[in-house]
Formats: sequence, structure tokens, C-alpha cells
Amino acid sequence: MSVGTDRRRSRIVAVVGTLLLLLVLLVVYRLVVHRPAWWVAAGDSSSLAQARGVATENAVVRELTRVRGPESWGFVLGEEDVNAWLVNRLEPWSRSQGRQVLPEGIGDPRIRFADGWIELGVMAEQGGAEILVLLRIDATLDPDRLRIDVSGGGDGLASVLTSALIDAFASELEGVDESASGMGSILEPIVELTDGRRVIIEDFEIVPGELAVRFRTERP
Repeated sequence: MSVGTDRRRSRIVAVVGTLLLLLVLLVVYRLVVHRPAWWVAAGDSSSLAQARGVATENAVVRELTRVRGPESWGFVLGEEDVNAWLVNRLEPWSRSQGRQVLPEGIGDPRIRFADGWIELGVMAEQGGAEILVLLRIDATLDPDRLRIDVSGGGDGLASVLTSALIDAFASELEGVDESASGMGSILEPIVELTDGRRVIIEDFEIVPGELAVRFRTERP
């Protein structure tokens, strides 16, 4: 084999190696740095967003605890309101409840209401780096059980976040079914109020940008 052939082969190997290195760096960049446009725009910690988060929390509590008759009632939550609450009120609310809702190493949650399901993005520490992990949340009501399924982000993280979500829901909703299989967890869609009344989730609809929920309040 001639010296010229060896040199050409070396140059080819160098070019291929450089291209592979650039590809790896591009993948790492997209994992560590790149953020989908919806996640970047989903929430902030400005004074306006903080006020919006507080207003959203107060409005939900007010609606849930209002004295009502036997008729159904409901409200609509926009994803901008929910994200303002997640960014600015989730941690204070968690402290007020005496527990940590999100597992250690996972934070900055944002949501997007899609067509019938919810996309959740969280920052997670993996291998010494912070990456954005996207998960899909499917919720179904059939007819008096609320099932929540979390998928994506690898089974391990999906399982951890499922447990965290269920722990958060379980403080407000009744009857967690520990026998639920896979990534699904089942709860009774009932919120117990301190005065003995029960707020029952009758139906909900997830559409792009919004979550609409219908309730019924039962007296003790």
C-alpha cells in the first residue's frame, strides 16, 4: 500500500471522526440546551406571572369551596394560568402542605394542554447534566374512577413522576388503587372539604390550550 493511499485513508478517517463528533455534540446540545418553543414560553417568574399564579390558586380554592346547590358546575383552566402557578406557586404550596411534590433532582415543570392529553416538561439531573425530559399524561374518567397514566422520558423517570403526581393528587382525592398495573394509577375523583362536603369530578375535557372540568358538590 502506497504512502499516498495511507494518507488518503487517514484523511477520510479524520473527516468521518470529525463528523461523528459533531453529531454527538449536536445531540448533546439538543438534550442539554435546546428547549421546545412551547416550554420556553410556558411560564416565567415576573411579578405579573407571580400575581397570575396567586390569582389562579385563589380562584380554584374559591370555586371548590363555594356553597352550591345540587346542580353541576365547572370552570376552565388555561395553560398560561396553570404554568404561572407551577412556576411561582408550586414550591410555596408544597411547603404549606409539609411535603415535597417533585422528587429530588427534578424541577421547573411546564405543561401544555394538547388534544385529549397533557404534555409535561421537567428539568432533570441525569449523569451530572441537566436535561429537559418530556412526558405524556393521559387521564380518563370511567365512570367514577380517575386513571392517570404517565409515559415517555424512560420508564424509570415516568414511574418516579407517576408516584409523585399520585402522591400530590392523593392529598386531595380519595382512594388510591395501589394494585393499578403499569404506569397507571386509579383514584376516586372526589375532593373532601373540611366542612364535610364532597366535590365530585363528573367530567373533564382537555383541548389545545385549556382544561375544562365539571363538578358536583354533595352536602354531608
